[in-house]
Amino acid sequence: MHFSFTLLSTLFLAAGHAWAHIYGLSPYTATYHPTPTSTFPLTFLTENGPTFAADFSVVIGLYPTSESSIGGGNALVDYIQNIDLVATGHSSTGTGSFTINIPLPSSYFFSGSGNYVIKAIVTQAFGAAETAQLAPFTITIAVAL
Repeated sequence: MHFSFTLLSTLFLAAGHAWAHIYGLSPYTATYHPTPTSTFPLTFLTENGPTFAADFSVVIGLYPTSESSIGGGNALVDYIQNIDLVATGHSSTGTGSFTINIPLPSSYFFSGSGNYVIKAIVTQAFGAAETAQLAPFTITIAVAL
């Protein structure tokens, strides 16, 4: 059986290349003390995979844990911001993490102090067909006003 050098080179290069995608949010363990102009450091966790992957955008939402019954799936409850991951250079990254500061002032916490859920819904594409899908990720933060 005879393989061409070009074919073998392509296979070895493809095997050594990996694409990263967002797989979660980093927990925030401190208590968040927002001011009227606060931003929150939302950290996205990324990992490499063997097939093409790209993250295009992420929509951020917020809701108190008392409303968790309506915050399931792809529901946002209260919209905060849309982030273009292509424009910010985070559509295809290596394994690790990156942080984006999102506006999260005290006026967003309409239920007062307590626990809130930050939800990030990422538009991702995977594989040769580049099939797009929505991937929701959440973290819970303690807020003191």
